[in-house]
Amino acid sequence: MSAPYERGQSAAWLEFDENGMRVYQASVVGVSKEATDLWLVSTTHGQERVNDRGEGPRLVPVDPEIAEEFARRGDGFLVESTVRDIDRELNKSLDWQSFERKLGKGGYEL
Repeated sequence: MSAPYERGQSAAWLEFDENGMRVYQASVVGVSKEATDLWLVSTTHGQERVNDRGEGPRLVPVDPEIAEEFARRGDGFLVESTVRDIDRELNKSLDWQSFERKLGKGGYEL
């Protein structure tokens, strides 16, 4: 099986940000096989272990959508978190504490 990246190839490096996640362009500087389906990839932003598809917690291949975002928004663009928006909507629609208590008693009636 061939490595998921080649030296000099671009990849997307992901970093947490207080408002979401930042996406940076990284260049692969080295790849070594660690196990049957695990690779250690060294980039200009750091090292990450990835699977055979080149996906890891902080490193993913540059697909057409990410390439378009780099072209449009530049390196280090922010993907804003939607968790706070979802949380606000959930808090409006249900009493979650009551819901969780009733789940433990056999169910919840709407």
